[in-house]
Amino acid sequence: MNPKQLLVGVLIGTRPEAIKQAPLILEAANNFPRIRPVVICTGQHRELARESLSDFGISIDVDLDIMQQGQTLSYILSSIVQKLDNLFEKDPLDAILVQGDTTSTLAGALAGFHRHIPVGHVEAGLRTYNLEEPFPEELNRQLVTRAALYHFAPTQSAKDALIRENISPDKIWVTGNTVIDSLNYIASDTRCAAPSCLTDEFLRQPFFLVTCHRRENRGEGISSVCNAVKRLLQAYPEISCVFPTHPSPYVRQPVLEHLSGINRALVTDPFEYSKLVWCLKNAHFVLTDSGGIQEEAPTFGTPVLVARETSERPEGVTAGCARLVGTNEDLIVKECSRLMDDEVAYASMANSANPYGDGTAAHSILNILERNLT
Repeated sequence: MNPKQLLVGVLIGTRPEAIKQAPLILEAANNFPRIRPVVICTGQHRELARESLSDFGISIDVDLDIMQQGQTLSYILSSIVQKLDNLFEKDPLDAILVQGDTTSTLAGALAGFHRHIPVGHVEAGLRTYNLEEPFPEELNRQLVTRAALYHFAPTQSAKDALIRENISPDKIWVTGNTVIDSLNYIASDTRCAAPSCLTDEFLRQPFFLVTCHRRENRGEGISSVCNAVKRLLQAYPEISCVFPTHPSPYVRQPVLEHLSGINRALVTDPFEYSKLVWCLKNAHFVLTDSGGIQEEAPTFGTPVLVARETSERPEGVTAGCARLVGTNEDLIVKECSRLMDDEVAYASMANSANPYGDGTAAHSILNILERNLT
């Protein structure tokens, strides 16, 4: 008799979740015939998530479609929990995989917990222990930890954090980060090419990549980053800046106000993931507050300057491939200038090993999940 097929929900709310959950969906389809992934999109960031999934050829099985203009965190959380509860009542799952620390992630963990569905937390154990940085993600992931049964930590330090919180070590596995799986998949694809907005003329000189979107950086933080960019472009006429902006008006509008009309500053819409990967691979360095980019850029030997006061990814700083610069304008200019002027300092960061995995995280997670659900 054939063993029972396992229905495993894979929850996706935002673009980073789509990118980091995609390898699990592909790996299940290709190498785990007993696991049937059910792709559930909450709609928290509807179009960005859909576009990212399309990069991997993945279609959505269930669309909760909760996105509305001016949505609050409370609306997102309550809407997803209710819609998932209705779904789980009708179509029970054997497990649900949630990723990271978004409001969708928390909603999925709560809904699964309420229905006694085992919750697997992908990218478990990241911590700053400052509930304001990042907000609301730090609280989200701490709460998800309490609701989850299986904890897939990307690094040993993440596992150590969970053990300090009295999570049983036999429910924690160090798997690496699935984003490296995604990166390897996309980097080998023919679609990994320069975005069309980067013309041959623009690419005649080097560029640095900037992204800034976190809630705690809105307002003064984004202004400081933009002012630093202007100073760098004035000081170094041999380099340009590419700044893809989040569609949120709280992010996009101030960036446009500061950088529109500035020579060699290219402010763009968000890139498809394959185009972003090309930029990470070819940028001279990256200035970002993104967690995913902190993990991705070191694969290509691209130095990362982190525009945050603290990071739940200390491994990159320890390994030497990342450096915290916060949103202090003078410090950003100083550290970017160091990468422009000091070849030894640049090489030290560029040659550091990526501490976030070897591209086999999805296989490890599904193997563990299948064993534990059998």
